[in-house]
Amino acid sequence: MVKRLMAALAILALLMHGVARAAVTLDVTPDPAVANQSVELSFRVTGGVDADPDFSPLEQAFEIIGRNRQTTMSWINGTSEQSTTWVLNCMPRQGGRLTIPAVSFGSQSSTARELEVGDSPAPTSGVDDDAEIMVKATATPASAYVQQQVVYTVRVLHRSEINMNNPRLSAPTTSSDAVVKQLTSGRQFTEQINGHDYEGYEIKYVVFAQKSGTLRIAPVSLTTEVVVGRRSVFDPFAQSLSTKRIESAAVELDVKPVPASFPAGATWLPAKRLRLHEEWEPDVSSAEVGAPITRTIFLWVDGLLSGQLPALKLDAPSGIKLYPDQSQNNDQDTANGYTAVLQQKFAIIASQAGDAQFAEVSVPWWNVETDQLEIARLPARALSIHAVPGTPAPPASVDAIPPAQPAADGELPAPPPAVMTDSTPWRAIALFLAIVWLLTLALWWHSRRGVSTAAVTPTGVVNGGPTPPHGAGATRDLKAACAADDARGARDALLAWGRAQGGQGAQPRSLRELAQRAGSELAAEIAALERHLYGVETADWRGQALWQAFQREPQPRLDKQVSAPTLPKLFKLGAG
Repeated sequence: MVKRLMAALAILALLMHGVARAAVTLDVTPDPAVANQSVELSFRVTGGVDADPDFSPLEQAFEIIGRNRQTTMSWINGTSEQSTTWVLNCMPRQGGRLTIPAVSFGSQSSTARELEVGDSPAPTSGVDDDAEIMVKATATPASAYVQQQVVYTVRVLHRSEINMNNPRLSAPTTSSDAVVKQLTSGRQFTEQINGHDYEGYEIKYVVFAQKSGTLRIAPVSLTTEVVVGRRSVFDPFAQSLSTKRIESAAVELDVKPVPASFPAGATWLPAKRLRLHEEWEPDVSSAEVGAPITRTIFLWVDGLLSGQLPALKLDAPSGIKLYPDQSQNNDQDTANGYTAVLQQKFAIIASQAGDAQFAEVSVPWWNVETDQLEIARLPARALSIHAVPGTPAPPASVDAIPPAQPAADGELPAPPPAVMTDSTPWRAIALFLAIVWLLTLALWWHSRRGVSTAAVTPTGVVNGGPTPPHGAGATRDLKAACAADDARGARDALLAWGRAQGGQGAQPRSLRELAQRAGSELAAEIAALERHLYGVETADWRGQALWQAFQREPQPRLDKQVSAPTLPKLFKLGAG
């Protein structure tokens, strides 16, 4: 009985918490609106609502054509979050600037908002605005920089009395190298053209041109079956169908090159907005030697994809060791384009006492709305490191230890002077480390029992035979080492692969140098392998992630220097 009462009180508390923090947000699509074209008003309520909404204030400025309601429930960090969305399909009653009044949701209400309703767009060349079925295509902006986001909109309209069956719309194709990615799943609307009522469907894409010049987007074609004629009185279910194909007009884009004023060697970022943010955990100005600190850097860019974002790198101050985690990337699509999000974490561990100065982090980018260079910055930060009380300080340098004196003939050399410290805790620590090392050795021997004899050895021997230092052999060695979770074998195979790709005079001498020449995904996995081999990580290493990153890595020769990185390549959508 007590348990049931406690559970009921917990559920009641969650519901009261959801109601207490209820909030109302409004999204308008499209914004700005177009005359004689419907808009979607989406009212989203986060938390509970204590009454149904009253949409009557909207009827003065809009004609409400349709509405629907959706409710979702999610759990985040053990806390429930309920959200309800009302979507209204509305037609503006007049053009110009309209006011969307506040809508009441019980004790909560939305905020009043202004909406600009512009004139109908000019007819697209090659499209008959009096046709029964039309396909219109537009691109915004018509003049853009290389790799800048261009929103390509396709609108299919047909008169209300026309019945279309099984409509199929082709995918957009371009005349030169470009990335085309669908933005939304589409929306329905109504529009009045030349006195006729049309029902419409709109779908948007984003286009990223990969080189400057003129980019032509080929016409998009609609193939559909149209019901023609009238039903027979003798057979009311019989219908006459006609297949039609309608094309839009072609669209040409003026693609401009990277401005000469953009910093050389920096990653080209043409965006609408860029935000740089950091978090320290714990957020302190001083720390102890050996105490870990996590620094997380966030990068938000409106108008780009995550594959275009640069890898965030930090320089370690003297006495500081940095261990970067694998970056987390995400693409979020909205009605106006994509927003790329990058999160990069760094583990910071001080190895000696003193003052550490972290340099400023800067990311240059090009503001496409103001057409000028901007630089996002994280300020420099000082960190005071002090030794843990009760622990002996390390010697200042190797020179502080007096050199051993040469012994006379026939005499044994004198041993170096011993450091007088309390050895009891150090003996316990040494014994503990020895036990951990023996356990690790036993686990390693046990895991190696099931490994095939084809596993890579440090000398590059496969199945008893020497492996020549060529790319194909190194790739096979790396695959076998990753399958066997053999970290040292993977290191040797990677270095052999780098030497084979690098040519004369540009061969990598370490994993860190190889990571600097690789792509961001492979570089992150190489850094994880290096931390496992030489860092403080004790967890078992798994080679699957490294092999997958290696397979996705482009295979150009690695003798190209990193000083002038090329523009990142995104996937290209094939012809539809």
